[in-house]
Amino acid sequence: MPEIAIELDHVYKKFDGTDKASVEDVSLKVEQGDFVTVLGSSGCGKTTLLKLINRLYETTSGEIRYFGEPIGNLNPSIYRRKIGYVIQQVGLFPHRTVEQNIATVPKLLGWDESRKRTRVTELLSLVGLAPEIYRNRYPGKLSGGEQQRVGLARALAVNPSLLLMDEPFGAIDAITRRELQDEVLRIQKETNATVIFITHDVQEAFKLGNHVIIMNEGRIQQYATPYEIMINPANAFVAALVNAGSLFERLKVLRVDGILESYEGIPDDIISLHAGSSLADVLQAFLVSNVEYINIVDKQGETIGRVSFENLKQMMDMPESYDYSI
Repeated sequence: MPEIAIELDHVYKKFDGTDKASVEDVSLKVEQGDFVTVLGSSGCGKTTLLKLINRLYETTSGEIRYFGEPIGNLNPSIYRRKIGYVIQQVGLFPHRTVEQNIATVPKLLGWDESRKRTRVTELLSLVGLAPEIYRNRYPGKLSGGEQQRVGLARALAVNPSLLLMDEPFGAIDAITRRELQDEVLRIQKETNATVIFITHDVQEAFKLGNHVIIMNEGRIQQYATPYEIMINPANAFVAALVNAGSLFERLKVLRVDGILESYEGIPDDIISLHAGSSLADVLQAFLVSNVEYINIVDKQGETIGRVSFENLKQMMDMPESYDYSI
């Protein structure tokens, strides 16, 4: 079984001068390699939760454990160097080059110049920025999307086992945001890092997370897979937040990779969709074609599985008599 990367045990955080706790009796476990998204409206406690895990705030009561070790027993600076942290504002040092920004933590750890340079080259390639072009640029010469990629590279500099991301794409345009979402999914799969990702966007939360935490007023309302949340919302708040009452709204936020089937071979003329497509995209493709299966491909166009119309109906619990017209 996977190790538990982060565990919260009845955690509370109450700030001085406030009547109510910002985080109230939160208990959860995140397994190594999980991608967990935290969803909720402003002021629900999700950013406070992340800062408690990163020890930017200390708990009022309760305990947080990092791979079984209470984080209160760890040196805060050393602990934080094991964690990647990405925020919406990026926080790049404006008077340092891209290379110098990415090498911030390796420099603190005393890496030699050759090792730092090699690591920067690897990371720029990983986040889709050509090292020979971007290495010596300054943040002011980068677009918002490029700055976020550099921020992600910096967070990954020392191979963190835990990556914390606080609404990192909130200020990015829609097209760049989708590209960065795909990049983060690819990088997480390649590195097997544990990711906790905060967002207020339902589609982003369900696209990225294999588990989703729904928060309201400092408490966890539901912690489950996207499919479980959409099909069986824990309460009225969760149902309203994710529009669980609407079949098509369910389809729009559930990813196709959740219902992939294995196969021996696929006809050449079959319809193909990208692995990041939603089940709404899949349904639309079935409605405009006369096929039993849809081919699912990765970013390189390589087939990774297929989806059948029958399985789509079963997964969404749609009756045979359902009117599938949109």
